[in-house]
Amino acid sequence: VQTKRGREAILYSGAVTPTSLNQLMELLHEVICQPLVTDANLQELRQVVQYELFELHKKPDDLLLEMAQGPAFYS
Repeated sequence: VQTKRGREAILYSGAVTPTSLNQLMELLHEVICQPLVTDANLQELRQVVQYELFELHKKPDDLLLEMAQGPAFYS
C-alpha cells in the first residue's frame, strides 16, 4: 500500500492479487473511516503548522498567493 498526499488530497493505492482485494479494501476502510490519531500525531502537526506559518510570514509573496486562493476554498 502506498500513500501520496498533497495540499487538497490524499491518494491511497495498493497492488494486490484478486484473492487479496478484500483485505486491501478492509485496510483502506479502516485507515480512512477509523483513523488512529494520537496525541503525538497532533503535537507533531501543531509544530509543522507553526513552522509553516512562521515561514509564510517571512515570504510576503507566498502569503499573498495564499490569501488570493483563500476565497476559492472558504466561500
